[in-house]
Amino acid sequence: MAEEDARIGELREALEEGKTDQEVAELLQGLGGKDAIIYGGMCFDDDFAKAHFLINACLLNAAKLTDEIVKRKELLKACCKSEEQQMAFLFAMELMIVKEKRRGIKKYDDILRKLWEQDIISEDQMDAWYRKEDGLKQHYPDFQLDDAIDCRKAGWKFIDWVQQGEDDDEEEDD
Repeated sequence: MAEEDARIGELREALEEGKTDQEVAELLQGLGGKDAIIYGGMCFDDDFAKAHFLINACLLNAAKLTDEIVKRKELLKACCKSEEQQMAFLFAMELMIVKEKRRGIKKYDDILRKLWEQDIISEDQMDAWYRKEDGLKQHYPDFQLDDAIDCRKAGWKFIDWVQQGEDDDEEEDD
């Protein structure tokens, strides 16, 4: 098993102690992501590292990921306010699925749908993530394009549904 960054443990501990979502979000900001250890390698992107810490502390061990997203929505929203944080979260989620929950790739559209329904990740950021198949490469050196393609293929059902709804809205405006 790859070495885990100690900050993940600090977040888990705060969650287990019953800290509020705001307190955990503030702790994450204070911990920062500088010189993070992600699956045994160094990461220098602060937003990506913090998203990785968050996902591994509160979502990784969930029996059903979509249920845990709903349960943790306020915390996730507090940690994914900016476009950069949302994009980092999507790439960190992709990495966690590929590395830890490969069977979850088939259900990636359900994960994306839940993140969108709970107002954690915007439609624009999901679309940008979908179009950037090699985006994880800048954060994780062992990136495999086939894995990225698999996640996007699985997520296409939801992305297409959102885009179709957007097209319908534009037609109604005309």
